[in-house]
Amino acid sequence: MSKVDLLAFDIETLPNIVSTFRLFKANIRQESIIEYTSMFCAAWQVCDHMGKPKSGIQSASIIDKPGFEKDIYNDYHVVKALRDAMLSADMYLFQNGRKFDLRIFNTRALYHGLDPVPQK
Repeated sequence: MSKVDLLAFDIETLPNIVSTFRLFKANIRQESIIEYTSMFCAAWQVCDHMGKPKSGIQSASIIDKPGFEKDIYNDYHVVKALRDAMLSADMYLFQNGRKFDLRIFNTRALYHGLDPVPQK
């Protein structure tokens, strides 16, 4: 078996901010979205093909950038750091990644003008 690098990662997001009159069973139109979700932090670790860590846990957060409180939804730093790690990996390891993490991540990458990462 060839040696591969796994990237175990997780993201945390901020909520969408919307304008709505309804609290339950609300059908929210795109025009009602004030601010779309963004990634406020991500953490990852490179592991070998058996899942044994090859590096320490690394992370990126919006608070890493001075002045982040002026726009807490600006997640470029987080997206770029995680994207660089993802591009160097052969495979991804995550919980609920296909249904959530990768979708949010690729959406935010496109928002910032970055290419989405390939499915691995």
